[in-house]
Amino acid sequence: MKRAVMAFLALFAAVAGAQENSSSWGFVNNLPPGRPAIFGYVTTVDGKPIANAVVEVYLNSEFRTDYAVTDPQGFYALALPQRSEVWEIRVKAEGFLPWSTRTGILARERLDIVLRQDPRPPEARPSETAARRKARKLMQQGLERARHADQEQALALLRKALAEDPSYAAAANNLGVQLRLAGDLEAAEAAFRQALLADTFDFYARFNLAALLYDTGRYHEAAPMAEQAILADPTSAPAEVLAGRSFLALGVPSKALEHFQRAQHLAPEKLDLALEISDCLALSGRWAEALAAKQAWLAKHPQDPKAAHVQSSIARLQARVAEKQP
Repeated sequence: MKRAVMAFLALFAAVAGAQENSSSWGFVNNLPPGRPAIFGYVTTVDGKPIANAVVEVYLNSEFRTDYAVTDPQGFYALALPQRSEVWEIRVKAEGFLPWSTRTGILARERLDIVLRQDPRPPEARPSETAARRKARKLMQQGLERARHADQEQALALLRKALAEDPSYAAAANNLGVQLRLAGDLEAAEAAFRQALLADTFDFYARFNLAALLYDTGRYHEAAPMAEQAILADPTSAPAEVLAGRSFLALGVPSKALEHFQRAQHLAPEKLDLALEISDCLALSGRWAEALAAKQAWLAKHPQDPKAAHVQSSIARLQARVAEKQP
């Protein structure tokens, strides 16, 4: 179990870190090789930067994958879970007409966006509330303090943001992430649940809550929550892995195997789930297939710290296969 938990934590860190206003050139430059991303500037027609514009990315116009908020220079950046020809980019900012486009994103693509002033009088425009604007500013300040490892100040600012606007899902989710990093799991869970009350379809809150439930041994709650995260973002390999590990811990190998195989398909270059898949096959009584999977893994990773443990598991599987032979 320790191996599975430790392997999952790396995935958790990658997903939980994709928070609102995470955009920066450093963020783009530090992405793993081959990871698709979109970045650029949002400006007015005369080239002035637009801060606090919301840039959203949708897959097939249905599932929002991620979003970012532009910084004072109008800059945004978003990492995407996969290459696709059908991404839809939507941008909105107070006082400006909404903007959208469909485009393929196959690598790191720069997309600068120009927004036009909304000609309607202010009273006729849908606008963000004053409370949301203040909460967004406080949250951005809190995330900035978190990036500078000032956890105490980050928590204080995020709590203020949520107090200002309790229905702000992004603030609640970010507070939950920081509380979890601080070791306050009970408060982190409450924050993630508050985020879901505000936005029941928020991927990050669903995933982060499922991860917390898994790591605290509440697998019967983690499994359905992870599946809800997959509904919010069906392109998320980490969510598929989390669901698979939750079902494996519950002793439901058929469901676990489905999720592991989907995760492997979504991120074949980043994930090696041969050991997890082998465990699913073994629990299903498919000893020969489980043995082949572990042998293939060991042949690829003979120097891995887990190799000795896997070798012992191979010996046990060989005994099982021998028992089945006439």
